[in-house]
Amino acid sequence: MNLLIFAFVLLFKKRSSQAHKLLSAILVVFSGVHIDDVLIFTGIAWKYHFVNEIVHVLFFLLGPLYWMYTLCMVGKQIVVTKKIYLYTLCRFCLGFCM
Repeated sequence: MNLLIFAFVLLFKKRSSQAHKLLSAILVVFSGVHIDDVLIFTGIAWKYHFVNEIVHVLFFLLGPLYWMYTLCMVGKQIVVTKKIYLYTLCRFCLGFCM
């Protein structure tokens, strides 16, 4: 829960840079994993099984998000090409197949 609050603080700052937005996206994915664990332990995840699947699919976005965050921190421009879209699409398909 603290990760989610920190992500929203980073996202809604007045001077929020692109690196802050990417870091908040990474934190939202990680907080989704923790919230999913809490839902499993309380038994709510068994009623709403799609929540568990959504979290597992979002977990595959961490690779591209880390890569774009590293580019922002190094100071390089993020160029979105077909290669990035194909990589992300393959990750989503892999996540849905699991």
